[in-house]
Amino acid sequence: EVKRYTKSKTYAKGELISNDVISLHMDSKENLWVGTSSGLHVYDKSKGFFTLITEEDGLPNNIIYAIEEDDDEHIWVSTNWGIAKINSTSLAITSYGVSDGLQSYEFNLGASFKSSKGELFFGGISGLNAFFPDSISRSYSTPPLSFTQLEVVTPTERLIIPLEARTEVLLRHPFSMISFEFSVLDFTHPERNKYMYKLEGFDEDWIPIGYKHFAIFSNIPEGEYTLRVKGANSDGVWNEVGKRIAVIIKTQWWRTQHAIFVYGFLLLLFLFIFLWTRSRNSRKTSRLLREREVTMGEIEEQKEELLLKNKNITDSINY
Repeated sequence: EVKRYTKSKTYAKGELISNDVISLHMDSKENLWVGTSSGLHVYDKSKGFFTLITEEDGLPNNIIYAIEEDDDEHIWVSTNWGIAKINSTSLAITSYGVSDGLQSYEFNLGASFKSSKGELFFGGISGLNAFFPDSISRSYSTPPLSFTQLEVVTPTERLIIPLEARTEVLLRHPFSMISFEFSVLDFTHPERNKYMYKLEGFDEDWIPIGYKHFAIFSNIPEGEYTLRVKGANSDGVWNEVGKRIAVIIKTQWWRTQHAIFVYGFLLLLFLFIFLWTRSRNSRKTSRLLREREVTMGEIEEQKEELLLKNKNITDSINY
């Protein structure tokens, strides 16, 4: 029976990431490793499931030219940007570049071989690399990790705040962007140190960022958060405990409880003044109306008195 595996129009977890299959290798555990132009797969035959490994997981590049397995059951792949060793159980990745002695960062399609003595060979665009995997020294110690600085960009200025000795930072809106920088304190190949972060209270999952050593945020509402960072050295040893720093973003002054209390007080004061003024004006109007009525009454009385006097005078003349 011939089975066909192809990429669907919409990639889903467990499927092939690409139809461009470049390299294949069946390891000693009968796991099939599938190299594509978009990453590396491990195929679980019993489940028909492809586990995907990409640059986001630590590969130096997603183009997989060749695949070999060493005597310790580690998988080695050549790519378009160096060689990577992959732990076949944990899928932890260690990358190697020109500074480790590679002929070039770029390798060639299918140019790999494992000798009967366990020596691995990978061919590239500038020659051939040969090595015994167990002769490559590696640091197994957990690398220390540190926050270095915080950059805050506001509408009017750009601030740089050192973070080495801080356990929390207090910020207040408005700011358009904040950037936390951190560093794995292993300087063997610092350009190959890897990182991931999670802003607890904002992010649900850990966010792998590869070789980038900063995390940028731009839409964080007021609240209390904890920024956690994990890092790995160039040998792929992770500091799983990592570092953390409390991030407190205060409410803008005009939205604080004190401000709201003042707003409420001013509103009540305004209502009181409005009602008092209206009541005073109403009383004044009523008084003026009463005074007008009294005045009009007096005028009517005077008119009647004048009319009566005129009548009396007229009557006396006629008499």
